[in-house]
Amino acid sequence: LNALRILSRDKNGLGLLTSEKSSKALTCIGPTEVDTVYLRMMNYDGCVKTSGTIIESLKCLCNIMYHSAPAREHCIKFDVTLSLLHRLKNWADKSVPQDVFYFDLRLMFLLTAFEGAIRKTAFENKGLCILTHALDSQVPGKDDRDRTHSSNGKDGSEILKVIFNVTMAMPKELTHETQEHYERIALITSTLFTHVKALPDGAENVHNHAMNAINSMPKEAMHFLYWGFPKSVGKAFTNNMAAIMSLLKHIESRIDSSNADSLVPEISALCCLAKGDSIIRKYLRLEILPPLQAVSHTRPEEGSAIKNKLIKMMTAPGDIRDMVADFLFILCKENTDRLIKYTGYGNAAGLLARKGLMAGGQGNGGEYSSDEENSDTDEYVQVKNQIDPIIGAIPPDRPNPLDGMTDEEKEEEAMKLGEMIEHLNKMGVIQTAEIGPDG
Repeated sequence: LNALRILSRDKNGLGLLTSEKSSKALTCIGPTEVDTVYLRMMNYDGCVKTSGTIIESLKCLCNIMYHSAPAREHCIKFDVTLSLLHRLKNWADKSVPQDVFYFDLRLMFLLTAFEGAIRKTAFENKGLCILTHALDSQVPGKDDRDRTHSSNGKDGSEILKVIFNVTMAMPKELTHETQEHYERIALITSTLFTHVKALPDGAENVHNHAMNAINSMPKEAMHFLYWGFPKSVGKAFTNNMAAIMSLLKHIESRIDSSNADSLVPEISALCCLAKGDSIIRKYLRLEILPPLQAVSHTRPEEGSAIKNKLIKMMTAPGDIRDMVADFLFILCKENTDRLIKYTGYGNAAGLLARKGLMAGGQGNGGEYSSDEENSDTDEYVQVKNQIDPIIGAIPPDRPNPLDGMTDEEKEEEAMKLGEMIEHLNKMGVIQTAEIGPDG
């Protein structure tokens, strides 16, 4: 099995490992916990099943399933999904090595990622219930929250990855059962962000995969990410936003230390939350785009606050640019004037051009409440007329080159400028532009 595991890493050297007979043998040793028609027909008893052989066979299957579509078809035929779910039901069984469960999840992730039929099978056979129960067991108790073990984070990450895949097979119209599944996932995700510290393991951090789960969450379940308390306790908010605050801090900590495009899932999760729940949107807006104070010569993209970092990313190369712009636009209730006020027209131009809103207007991508708090403070109102809307700041004082010129000299300079523009236009170096009917 060790040799097969190494050989199965090479896609071009799989050979007979993708055959039905090989799949039967590995399946019988590895994930099979219940008898199926095909495996009873085989009568395979050539290997004593130990934890070591089970783990090695699961590793082989993971490699083969990643490379071979025919091998995945064999797994569908042998009901491997049901076998994996059967063993995952016994997650709390201490007699089963944790590594067996871990590679069960790895295999389940690959199968559900590649095969829509397997996602559907997992959902129809209470797979989401089994997985959420296993995930719940990975959330440590109160005394262990500051000592999260790396194995817990590793297992939790794999469970969340499989949950994300399985939710892709859930019907779009929410039933009472699917609503309960999503609500339970939201509660567990909230606990993960609130009470479990992030582990320094990069992309495999359980918090990152929890954000992916949020991306597949319907808006009806998002209110389970926070909970209410009496107005006498909360001054600004009557809801505990600890999970959202933790999520925001996690993203802020990664902005400077990560490749920008690696933040796309996290920003996408914020978009889903801000668009799906008005209370979360209001909290995020106050944290990221608080009411403007006295605007200075400092541009919106300059500074160390999360607002400045996000605005700077609006002009960065890659997918992150559009995702961040969409997020800030949602925080502004898709109001172009409000977005320009916070970011400057220059930073917002890319999004406005993409949405056909260069001439202003309101986006039509969401449903927002009609009431809106006045974000103009007295300090902002006093300097509002001095702000250059293109840069979103007060331009520095510069000497006017026209000072000291007579009216005739000014007119002569204007004529020269017009002639140069016309000359460049005829040469094709520049082309005069205007806003089209599509905005």
